[in-house]
Amino acid sequence: MTSNNKFKIVICSFLLSFAFTCIDGEEVELWGECYNIETTTYINLQNSGLTGLIPPEIGSLVNLTHLELDHNFLSGSIPSELGNLINLVQLELDHNNLTGEIPLEIGGLIGLVQLELDHNNLIGEIPSELGNLINLTFLNFEANQ
Repeated sequence: MTSNNKFKIVICSFLLSFAFTCIDGEEVELWGECYNIETTTYINLQNSGLTGLIPPEIGSLVNLTHLELDHNFLSGSIPSELGNLINLVQLELDHNNLTGEIPLEIGGLIGLVQLELDHNNLIGEIPSELGNLINLTFLNFEANQ
């Protein structure tokens, strides 16, 4: 390989890595994608084969109204940072491998209409703070501990 070709490969590699870097302070990276903090209102990643933890950075998407991460392979606990999503209307985390307790902070999402946490491995009591969800019309916790 000539030195000129090596240089082209390095430049291309640099540009590719730069192209996938989120803009600090304006975007947040979730599962290899950049989401604008101000303008992202809807995330639907149902049946996407997602694995690992739900990143706490998701709590930065303050204008999010719909978060649908159901039917994946997500594990670990539900991050308390979801409590920052004060505009959330729909939260679907069902059919994953989530563990731990339901975060109390979800009780602060008073605009929430739909909450689905069923078919996980959640434990503990249902937090009394969920009584604050005065707009809730659909709730499903079945098939947990």
